[in-house]
Amino acid sequence: MESEVSSFYHFRSFRSLKFQNYDLSRARLLNSTPLLFYKIFIKSIFNSLHVNRRLFCNYLKNYSNQNFNLNGLELENEKTINLLDEIVMESVNDLIKIRPFLNRLDVYSVDDNISLKDNYNNWKNDIVLRIIILKHLKRFDSLDLQRALFITLDSPYINI
Repeated sequence: MESEVSSFYHFRSFRSLKFQNYDLSRARLLNSTPLLFYKIFIKSIFNSLHVNRRLFCNYLKNYSNQNFNLNGLELENEKTINLLDEIVMESVNDLIKIRPFLNRLDVYSVDDNISLKDNYNNWKNDIVLRIIILKHLKRFDSLDLQRALFITLDSPYINI
């Protein structure tokens, strides 16, 4: 009877040790997986920001090519400005989403030697540039619109 009890405790301790090892290996897997997940998530957000930037540039081109003397285009111009505002706000929200993940990571991207935090700062500066252009868009004349378009397209922060 005594041997059965001791073997039971031995089995129980072995079983708990086995589960502890399993949990440790699982924890190691879980600890390495979030880093990969964070990188993929951040890169997908950067791709989304790139798409939003292209949309912003295209809408800005359309806005600058319109004839402002026609009264019928005022409503269409307001719609374009609202679309530009939505695109910028979506980009800002995307940056807010990835900020907590960047605090956990300090790694270099696979594509080049620019860190993800530097890439984040470049996108942040580019979005600030777009916000400034958007806020002054109604006051621009055609020459100012062309300058704003060139500034946006040739952003020093983001390479197309």
